[in-house]
Amino acid sequence: MTAEDSDLRDREDRLAREWLPAAALYHFSTRLRGSDLQVPADADEIAAGADEAAARFVDRHGPPPGHFHSLARPRRVNELPLVPKTGGLYDALADRRTTRGFDPDRPLALEQLALLLYEVFGCRGYAVIHPDVVTLRKSSPSAGGLHPIEAYPLIRNVDGVEPGLYHYGVRDHVLALVAPFDQPAAEAAIGQLTAGQAWLGSAGAAIVLTARFSRSFWKYRRSPTAYATLLMDAGHLSQTFYLVCAELGLGAFLTNVVDSAAVVERLELDGCAEGPLAVLGCGFPAGVRSPVDPEFLPFTPRKTTI
Repeated sequence: MTAEDSDLRDREDRLAREWLPAAALYHFSTRLRGSDLQVPADADEIAAGADEAAARFVDRHGPPPGHFHSLARPRRVNELPLVPKTGGLYDALADRRTTRGFDPDRPLALEQLALLLYEVFGCRGYAVIHPDVVTLRKSSPSAGGLHPIEAYPLIRNVDGVEPGLYHYGVRDHVLALVAPFDQPAAEAAIGQLTAGQAWLGSAGAAIVLTARFSRSFWKYRRSPTAYATLLMDAGHLSQTFYLVCAELGLGAFLTNVVDSAAVVERLELDGCAEGPLAVLGCGFPAGVRSPVDPEFLPFTPRKTTI
């Protein structure tokens, strides 16, 4: 048996032991490979055709379902008090938004990156529940307390850190280099890993989120909900990432449009025990609002009509 045959046999065995067939079918059949959305880096270029594209889409498919949903025949309606709160978390919630235009020349501070990685992915406590089993406490919830999501920062412009692809080591709070880049190569890599979304390349750092499937499926073997919990874990971490970025005055983005094959190749993963789910990123917002970032008007329940 060749080494390649042995590797394929190991993957088949792992799929049979750990993966629910329906989850494996969904995950592996929806991965992107060699995709290029050809989204330009220049926001003005994106915006130039956006209105026309939106008009064509609505003309073809009609308007979307309504902004808000309410019951047609409720038994009773109770008005809730409006309780305004400011400061701390409430300001971060108000400021949380997706940024689509970054200042490519303004680097993140090393302290900002370190704080962001620790607050979002770092470990805050642990509990021994069996001689061979330890559960961790982090800032975001995780099914079974397993925390199977790994963070791989792709650094483009951070003071004190050479551009490159890294792994964030939670136990020791370190960056372990996977592959070095220069700034142009890092920018190009962000675009490649996000399937051609070139505008994301101006971020100071992008963070590839992978799932260690084998860790989650160790407990939830062939469970019908196990794969869904991995997506939920990534969602929890993304919101925490956005809130910390808002507190630090950084813009943030999330995309699940990921060239999985490119990620697997660059990180040398097998795609079965560990594979990509999404990419986060952050940087200082550009001085002028991007034309593809909507300007939101304030909304107050029961007072604003749209």
